[in-house]
Amino acid sequence: MAPRFVIIGNGVAGASAARTIARAHLGAEIEFYAARPYPYYSRPRLCEFLAGEIQQEALYFCPPA
Repeated sequence: MAPRFVIIGNGVAGASAARTIARAHLGAEIEFYAARPYPYYSRPRLCEFLAGEIQQEALYFCPPA
């Protein structure tokens, strides 16, 4: 049985923890619980997104999966 991890918060710390866990435990199940309904994103790129220069998916550091 693959290990299971639960991460509270999907900010930089949660995203980094998930990436580290995924590398160390292949096949691990990782669940996020967060107030925000979208993945961790690049705040400096918000201006580009709001200006219509990039798509929303380009804001995210990694895909939701």
